[in-house]
This record gives sequence, C-alpha cells and structure tokens, in this order.
Amino acid sequence: MSNEKRSILPGLILVVIGCIILFNKFDLFDFRFRDIFPYLLLFLGFWFLYRLIGQGHRSAAFPATLFVLFGAFLIISRHSYYFWRFYDFGDFWPIVLVIIGLAFLVQFLVKPKDWGLLIPSFILLFIGSLFFANNMGWLYIYDLEYYIQLYWPVILIFIGASLVLSNLRRKVSSG
Repeated sequence: MSNEKRSILPGLILVVIGCIILFNKFDLFDFRFRDIFPYLLLFLGFWFLYRLIGQGHRSAAFPATLFVLFGAFLIISRHSYYFWRFYDFGDFWPIVLVIIGLAFLVQFLVKPKDWGLLIPSFILLFIGSLFFANNMGWLYIYDLEYYIQLYWPVILIFIGASLVLSNLRRKVSSG
C-alpha cells in the first residue's frame, strides 16, 4: 500500500464513523452497535482473507477463518436463516469452539508443516461438536459436563505424550 493511500484511509474511516453517528443522532436510521458488530467481524475477516490470498501472508489464515465464520454465524443467527436460535450462551458456546477449531485446521492447511495446529483443532472440533449435538438433542449423554470436568486431564496427558513422542522421534532421526 502506498503512503498516499495509507494517509487517506484513517481519514475516510473517521468520516464514515462520523456520518453514521450523526445520522443516528438525527434519527435517520437506527444504529446499534450490536447490529453492526457482526458485519464488522465479517469485514475484518475479509480483510485478513485479502491479506492471505492477495498478499500471501499465510499467518492471516487463522484470523480470516475465525472472523468470517464468527461474523457469518452472528448474522445468520440474528436474521434466523436456520431452524434453531441461540438464545442462551449454553447453546452458543459450542459453536465458538467449532469455529476456533476450524480456524486452526485452515491454518494447518495453509502451513502443512506446522502439524502441531492439528492438536487444538481436533480437540476443539470434537468437544464443540459433542456439546453442540448434546444441546440440540441429537446426542444425549447423561451428565456430559460432569464427565468432561472429571476427565479433562486426559487431554493434557494426550498433548504431553504427543510432544514427548515427537521430540524422541526427532532425536532418533537426527542422532
């Protein structure tokens, strides 16, 4: 981006924000941040996507996926384009875990040598999908929260063991 475009952009952003606030004060349209927030997330996600595809910044894959999916989910949720609504955070948080898991997976697909991204991806996708299915009534596991609270250290053991094994493999192959 040239210096001319860089110096114009903050001014244009301030003009747009000022117009929106002024229009809201004169009741020309009803502006609420909670209505605009999902679109801002979507815009931010597309900006990161442009950085990924247009400029080749591979580290932008995670935020691009995160913001696009989360913004799209909030927009769809607000406009009821699907058959369920999330009224309660208890129904909503598994979707957040799935979106973060997908963001880790996309980051791995962009950088396939960084296999460590698969660990949080699969863990978040599994837990999020399990709780989502339980919340929707598609899967019924009695006291799912109890079992997760009881056995969550198994995840730490799995991650630690995989790190130990990968380091041992590295030492064997290099030595």
